[in-house]
Amino acid sequence: MGERTMIDSSESVKELSFEDTEIQFKNTGGTWRISLRHIADYYEIQFGHAVSKITKNQELFRDLGLDHVTRSSDGKLLDYYLSIRDSVSFLMLLNYKRYQNERRKKLIRMRNWLTDNAEKILTGESIQLVDLGSLKDDPKSIQGDNGLRRALFVKKVREAHPTGPNTRVRLIDLAHNDQNLVRGPHVPFEAGAHKKYDKELALKDSAQKMVSFAAIACGKIEIGDINRFEKEIFRGLPEKYIPEYLPGLIESTTQTRLLE
Repeated sequence: MGERTMIDSSESVKELSFEDTEIQFKNTGGTWRISLRHIADYYEIQFGHAVSKITKNQELFRDLGLDHVTRSSDGKLLDYYLSIRDSVSFLMLLNYKRYQNERRKKLIRMRNWLTDNAEKILTGESIQLVDLGSLKDDPKSIQGDNGLRRALFVKKVREAHPTGPNTRVRLIDLAHNDQNLVRGPHVPFEAGAHKKYDKELALKDSAQKMVSFAAIACGKIEIGDINRFEKEIFRGLPEKYIPEYLPGLIESTTQTRLLE
């Protein structure tokens, strides 16, 4: 999940990437809040209509308050920041059965995204996307699971870039990244090297492939975005599962961008 953080004197602001949309959150009084206007725009709902829904159903909302609204100099309401809990309550008011096709699917996806991931990421909690009991240390078994990950990656790439997916090049980049995380970017790429990993390296390879699968499922198809997602998820897990070269890749990527 992409993230951009800006700090001012009174609050922190983050933007998390949800599919093709940047969703802004503000931390006020220790509670992360989401812009109602952003949600309304995403679903092509008039902002005034969205506010009206909240006003008419106030009993469903727990964290409303005048200190969480922004107004223009003439007092016009510009935005309303809902807690993540209240934003889900708002989405529950939108009857997804009244929407058709993709709009219905988008509503369900955002609702699930908010409830499953957003608050844990924003508050720095570890997201349990890694089922440690299902990790493998046998390269042949890992290869079978990797086939599903590659198929999902191709699907997500084609959805994001229907006119020019470049799936072959992207799959090669994904394979190179897999090896870089486990063996280091200084090691020349060797096709099929993962098939010869010992149990220790195979376990790390299994873990990073599982986490990158989750990243891809969340719409992360660029290598840098996948690695940032992985770094966040691996935080707090036992060292034996963590790809040794993941932190270094993140730092070198950041330094390279700063120098450009």
